Amino acid sequence: MDTVREFRYGMSRAGLVLLTMLLAVVGVLAIRYIFIDLNAPGSDALPGLIFIMLITGGVLAPVPAMEIIWWARGRVVVQTGGLRWRGWGTWKSREWSELLGVGMPAPDATRTDDERIHLVTRDGYEFIHGFGLRDRQAFAEAIRAWGDLGQIEVVGRYTVLCRPRASEQVVELVKTEIDPPPDALDFWAGRLRRF
Repeated sequence: MDTVREFRYGMSRAGLVLLTMLLAVVGVLAIRYIFIDLNAPGSDALPGLIFIMLITGGVLAPVPAMEIIWWARGRVVVQTGGLRWRGWGTWKSREWSELLGVGMPAPDATRTDDERIHLVTRDGYEFIHGFGLRDRQAFAEAIRAWGDLGQIEVVGRYTVLCRPRASEQVVELVKTEIDPPPDALDFWAGRLRRF
């Protein structure tokens, strides 16, 4: 399969803020040690500073570390034969013949509660994590051009590109899957993304 276009992810605002805070705290402690504690004779500050850096890093580092891994590994590839995507794990793929529709939220910078890309297939329904995906408009145009998904349906806040004769089936599946009852994890993930 020839690669048509590869779409990568960016880091979220929360990840960038936590990474900046982590680097600032570690930088200030390192500068303090270099300019103050190394010039003081008999100073025992190094173990305490290392302990503070470890505690601070343990609190601030996980989110930026996960985001950096996602930024480095995550991508969605539109190919002549179908879609391929990868997040944390291995590559997953779907051929165009398996896809009845692809849905995604309308572009809105203020809306960050659910940016998943919805894949409606002949045998089910699955998601591609879409939060932070760059060039979403170009992604939609590539899907429309290479997937022969020309019909546009609007379901709630989502735009669904679907096969012309499968639009009713796609709309029904999307209506049942698009707004599942929120659980605690989705609630807190939405609050964190809005940060």
